[in-house]
Amino acid sequence: MTRRLTCQRRKRSGGYTMVELLTATTLAIIMMLGVVTILGAVGRTMNDTRAALEMADRLRATRNILQKDLEGITVTMLPPRRPEFHEGYFELIEGPIGPLVQPQQFAINSETGQPDTTVIDFDDILMFTTRRLEGPFVGRFGTTSIESPVAEIAWFVRGNVLYRRVLLVAPWTAALSLDNDTTPDLNQLGPQSVYDFCDVSVRRDWSSGAWRPNTLGDLTNRENRFAHQVVAAHPFPYEASVWGLLGLPTLEETSHSAWMNLAGWSRLNLLPLPHAALVRTQSSFQTDLWLAPYDWVTRGGLTLPIDPVRGILADFQGPRAGEDVVLTNVIGFDVKVWDPDAPIQLGPDQEAVYPGEPGFGSNPVVGTGAFVDLGWGGNTAFGRPGHPKSGLGAVYPNGTPRVIPTHVYDTWSYAYETDGQQQYAPSPDAGTNGFDDNGDGVVDDPGEMDTLPPYGQPLRAIQIRIRVFEPDTRQIRQVTIVHSFLPGLNVP
Repeated sequence: MTRRLTCQRRKRSGGYTMVELLTATTLAIIMMLGVVTILGAVGRTMNDTRAALEMADRLRATRNILQKDLEGITVTMLPPRRPEFHEGYFELIEGPIGPLVQPQQFAINSETGQPDTTVIDFDDILMFTTRRLEGPFVGRFGTTSIESPVAEIAWFVRGNVLYRRVLLVAPWTAALSLDNDTTPDLNQLGPQSVYDFCDVSVRRDWSSGAWRPNTLGDLTNRENRFAHQVVAAHPFPYEASVWGLLGLPTLEETSHSAWMNLAGWSRLNLLPLPHAALVRTQSSFQTDLWLAPYDWVTRGGLTLPIDPVRGILADFQGPRAGEDVVLTNVIGFDVKVWDPDAPIQLGPDQEAVYPGEPGFGSNPVVGTGAFVDLGWGGNTAFGRPGHPKSGLGAVYPNGTPRVIPTHVYDTWSYAYETDGQQQYAPSPDAGTNGFDDNGDGVVDDPGEMDTLPPYGQPLRAIQIRIRVFEPDTRQIRQVTIVHSFLPGLNVP
């Protein structure tokens, strides 16, 4: 009996009880869950890190492209310029968001209903002619491609997308034929848009309907630049700011066959976008720049057929979609000019406060010289509206308030003083006729000029801030570019 019991004990001691098995299984499951949780966290971290790195790379690439464009600018920053110098132009359009309407008055967080403080000034437009220092610009011409060392370039935001329109300055294309005959212009397009056919900087010959390729001298005059003379009746000073908060036309829109078709434009009614005062006072124009940057169009009672996210005109969705896109998820494209007389104030925490920043007001002034928005409101050359004779100030020369108030720095054209036409002076070209027309004892003084640049001061430097967000991680990145137009100028 004793021997049998001993054997039975040995048999029982060689196995595991059910409790032991359940405990081991539970511990294994807990360990597996821990491993899965850790791996998931690591995976999410890696995805977030990858997304952040990709965002930083795209932002860095955009900065490099913009810096190269700025380095090749062809014009001297001392307006007005003469077309016969063949310098091209530089133009900075300061939109109403910034100096007139704070971004937080326009941008909201739709999840909280509160102002979105992540958004900065985003409606500035930068246009200029530039010379490529490393290799030529390449663009389309029919079924082939052409090259040019010089191009007309526009940087602007539509929705939350940053665009870069590149139009080659290629006047020799006037001799290129569309169908191998001897026609010397681009008047054989038929239903095809000129911007679907080529990437050439062109102007419309309103008398014949033909498209003429521009020279740098042609582009000195505002009416010959991209998006400045929308229709034949578009008057001096040929504002590109007629596009308002819509920005400039994209390549997708301009490549549509109905582009520049008067019937199509009559439906748009020259884009009756809201006055800045409406944006400032009516909450219906507020929008979420992260999710639906253009839903204010329908909520504001407007009838423009616009995609609420991309801001693309629904009636003009052409074949070249996305070819001019540089950067997505953009919540800031802020261009400021260097104002040597702008005051720097000392804030309550002993920090420097610059014009346009929160807290700027009646603090003690401790210095001068800062990057500011055009027309920021101070008593400096760049703080006031542009000269009324340019037509680009706060009001038109006849005292009529501007529909879309913007401020513009433009290298301008001296041709308006010698074209034999009256722009704003009582008689045409009184400033260059050799007479003392205003009786002040000075022949052809500035008071007799037909027009004057909006800002006659040389532009020393600009600062550009580009801000983007990463939608999955909700991280924000920003780069700042400072470009000096005067060699050796030391600006912060």
